[in-house]
Amino acid sequence: MKQKKTHSVYIDTKIDKTQIASNFKVKLNNWFLRNNIKNNDNYESEWFLSVKTLAMFNSFSNISEGINDTILLYVAKDSSKPELKIGTNDVDYDVFEYKIPIGNPNVLDIKQKLNVFLASYGIECDYINYDSTYIFKNVIPSSDNRKKYLLFKNTYDLLGFEEDVYYNLNNTSKTSFKSINAINVMADRLLRFSINGNSDFSLKHFNYCNHNMESRLFSDCNIFHLQVVNCLPYELIHYERQTENLIPIELHGNSIINFELNVRNQDGDIVEGLSDYILILDFIQIKTIDYEYKMFKILKELYMWIAIFLKNRI
Repeated sequence: MKQKKTHSVYIDTKIDKTQIASNFKVKLNNWFLRNNIKNNDNYESEWFLSVKTLAMFNSFSNISEGINDTILLYVAKDSSKPELKIGTNDVDYDVFEYKIPIGNPNVLDIKQKLNVFLASYGIECDYINYDSTYIFKNVIPSSDNRKKYLLFKNTYDLLGFEEDVYYNLNNTSKTSFKSINAINVMADRLLRFSINGNSDFSLKHFNYCNHNMESRLFSDCNIFHLQVVNCLPYELIHYERQTENLIPIELHGNSIINFELNVRNQDGDIVEGLSDYILILDFIQIKTIDYEYKMFKILKELYMWIAIFLKNRI
């Protein structure tokens, strides 16, 4: 026969100001989650982990320092300069770097910021709602015939362009260019919850994932929950368990006192602007009881009692 006991751990990362949500350590009293040391009933104990509830706001920064923030503009020093060839005639061009302010802007916010920067060079940016793309074009009318090139250094994925491609504009044959892909302001699309290796337990059976950027092979990992970012910025990400999902875990000792929860994005990096979250974890203990052994113990004690009773009567 099996006996099931569920221990629910309610975690609110906002309460503990000394920690960060992406690496949150939980400390429990020694007697909360533990096996019976004596095990007088000769039972087998199995432990499982299950995510019951998760809630957090999508406040992630899609633009942060060194991530999705840099655009380079090359402007010919005069209209007679030839087409740009990096490493050959760079000296014929002035280079201007623009940093998109850190934060979580929408497509119109980005358009506005870009136009403030580009206006001085006779270029404007427009947003096309139909296919969610940007179009860069010369301001009309314009007498500026200098060649200009835009390199979306680390913003190519954000703005829908290709990596390491120099997009050119002039006032004759090339007056505009457009994003080749849809704009991706949802930079973090996935949250990976895992158990840190210094915890008092680990996943009992190996889990496998293809999040190793250096190899196409699936490798073992300690992820116990994947949460898709399925809402707009500043809206609530919410997960509620619908069916029983028991993940086997293994206790390194006789109890669970300390464990650490790590949250990373789809690339395995810390999520910029990760907000505090509320998480309910269920730790389920299932005991398989050997009733034959229990009956044997009861009969043994009964015979002992009868023997002692008869001995005292003689």
